[in-house]
Amino acid sequence: AGCGAGERSVMFVCDGDWDLRSMMPKQCILSEVEMPQVLHRWIDVRKVFQESMRTGQDAGLLKMCQALGIRFVGQAHSGIADARNIARVALVLIQEYPALLLSTSQIKGLKVSEEGAEEVDAIGGMFGANSGQASFEEKREKTVCARIALLGATEPDEKKLEADLRNMKLSRDEVRRVLHHVRLLGRIPDPDSPGELRRYRAVLGDEMVKLQLSMEAAWAASLEEIDAEGASGGEGNKHGWTAGARHGDVSLEQVRKVQEAMRKLPALRAGSAPLVDGKWLLQQAGAQPGKVIGKIKQLLHYSQVDRDLPDFAAVEKVLKEELTLGGTMDKRLLEARLNSLPRLQWPPNP
Repeated sequence: AGCGAGERSVMFVCDGDWDLRSMMPKQCILSEVEMPQVLHRWIDVRKVFQESMRTGQDAGLLKMCQALGIRFVGQAHSGIADARNIARVALVLIQEYPALLLSTSQIKGLKVSEEGAEEVDAIGGMFGANSGQASFEEKREKTVCARIALLGATEPDEKKLEADLRNMKLSRDEVRRVLHHVRLLGRIPDPDSPGELRRYRAVLGDEMVKLQLSMEAAWAASLEEIDAEGASGGEGNKHGWTAGARHGDVSLEQVRKVQEAMRKLPALRAGSAPLVDGKWLLQQAGAQPGKVIGKIKQLLHYSQVDRDLPDFAAVEKVLKEELTLGGTMDKRLLEARLNSLPRLQWPPNP
């Protein structure tokens, strides 16, 4: 994991901290590989330039090259071109300001925070001994779809995104999974609402909740990094990325609160499977099979999960309350009432 070099012989130089402090750790988690130790330390050439030139603010790579009299090579934001230009800027700074690059104060390190550990648990935990009976290939497919979803989340047109996914030769199931992740992005439960937390977990399942919340954290962190860079005078959101109306406006702090609340949430006392079936419901309601029975059954299942009802008797009590209420309504009000009944789904009923 040392990239073929000792820790003392190599130091990576970057334009800004985001690549090694934020993007690389998250990508290594998603790719199920350990982040090489040699990438845990780096020098931010932008900060070195700022100190040496006394600019007082960050400067992009093109401006650094211009200020140092270096010809900018290649196309801006091309990976190989950026690497070459960063190297040329660093060489000039070493030649003209050697003390700056020799100073240990310029060496930055990766800090492993509790939040970082939580993220490892959320994604990497899917591959542990207690993560269910799914095969490694199935789990890998799920994380691949999650990664593609994060890339596709910048596309506001779902139909275009679906067409792009099909052009990538993804299978129908993979396209479905990616679109499902994207639709869920930004739709997280209220951490202070046990009912919402229960419904979120019951609909998505434990494994999907962990993966989706890890995606939410990565998405929110990326947007906050871009916003912060723009606020500090950097290039900021040069790609025009936005959470968009489809993804809501979720902060990293909100995601962390939901992750913590989900960890503390007890298991449902009666489980998430419906306690009552249609046959029993027909007998109790004295009605014929149809939409009315279907809507009532959905309501009972919703109530069972949302209120964490402990047993069959508790569900039966909800049914009696609903039947009593319905008996006091005329046909028009009853129809409106039935159409407004909630059902167990995520995102919730609009």
